[in-house]
Order: sequence, then C-alpha cells, then structure tokens
Amino acid sequence: MGKSELLEVNEGISYGVNDIRDGVNMSPNKALKHIVLPSEISQLDNLNGFIKLGKSHPIARFTLTYKSYKTIAPAYVPLEMAPSPTPKPADIQEDKNIKNTDKTSNSDTPESTIIEAPINNQMRTDLA
Repeated sequence: MGKSELLEVNEGISYGVNDIRDGVNMSPNKALKHIVLPSEISQLDNLNGFIKLGKSHPIARFTLTYKSYKTIAPAYVPLEMAPSPTPKPADIQEDKNIKNTDKTSNSDTPESTIIEAPINNQMRTDLA
C-alpha cells in the first residue's frame, strides 16, 4: 500500500555536576513507516479491505455488505464435445496420390498460370 515519511525529533538530556553543565540535545530523525501494516492486511475479515485511489487521496478502509441473489442459472455447465474423427490410413494415402498427380500433370493449373503485373511501371511476367 505504500510507506510514509515520518519526521521524529529525539531529545536527549544530559546532567552534569553543576547546573551550568546540564544540556538538552534535540536531533531530527527521518523514518519510513508502512501506512498499512502487512499483518493488518493478512488479518482482514471477509468483505473488508483497504483501497488506494492515487495521487492525493488517502488510503481508506472499507467494509462491504453481502447481498444474496436468487439463482437463475447453474454456475457452470461443462461443454460436452464429441471426439474429432481421426483420418483412416486409406484416406491419407488417397490425399498423397491426389497431390502427386497434380504436380505431374501438364494441365492448366494455378501453378503453371502466367500472371502479368506492373512492377515499377514496367510489365513483367512471372510464374505464380
């Protein structure tokens, strides 16, 4: 939650044999102290807490009141999914044969189509 700087003044008194030798010594001491102790946070009751809003707003303690609502739907309903079908080895082999025939065929496929496109204001032909 943060710390605050605390300025403490320590006062020391010394006594001598004569009243003239008596003296008072005052020394300032700066110390950093927790605004809220960690033990205070760990020992909070339910629905109690501290809030820090920022900048010049102080840290404040709050207490919430519990409000009960009627149940209108179950809290959690697990989704039941059917297992996805695994491909059969025969299907996989058919896919490989189809891909191999596509590569070896000389038909007009998108792989062998010539595309003309202007590049740097010039016409150029490339294979797709």
